[in-house]
Amino acid sequence: MKFADPLGITCPHCATLTDQRVAKLLSLEAVCPQCKCSLIETGLKMRQTLDEGHSFALRVQMVLDLEEHLSSKVEDAELDRVKTLRDLAVVVERRLAPGGAATSQAISVVRSVAERYRREASTPNSAYCDGVLNFDIPLLEAIAPRRWNKVNI
Repeated sequence: MKFADPLGITCPHCATLTDQRVAKLLSLEAVCPQCKCSLIETGLKMRQTLDEGHSFALRVQMVLDLEEHLSSKVEDAELDRVKTLRDLAVVVERRLAPGGAATSQAISVVRSVAERYRREASTPNSAYCDGVLNFDIPLLEAIAPRRWNKVNI
């Protein structure tokens, strides 16, 4: 999704309509020229909109990669339940041969795919985040934790 730039914004405080640069809104630096109030709420809503779209696309891409790796289809209902890397690992585990190693195999497969997406998500202005993957936070946050750093906007 892209926003028109500049974007017409109505100030929630004084109702003045102004054109605002999208980069200023997303970096939470935009202010109303009339009343000087911050337009942070507008920027946060825009970020949320972008994150929702990116989260869905990332989930679909990762599942498609895993389907190819496992030679197994993931149903839409299962895809809809994937919110974290751990949820993804559970989906993978269900497709592996039962046994004591299925959980660790599933985590390993998901980690491999997630690390690749994490490298791809890094931008020229942000170093690749090579920290430990957190399997229990929202998928987009685990893959692109620095997506809203000022230099990335």
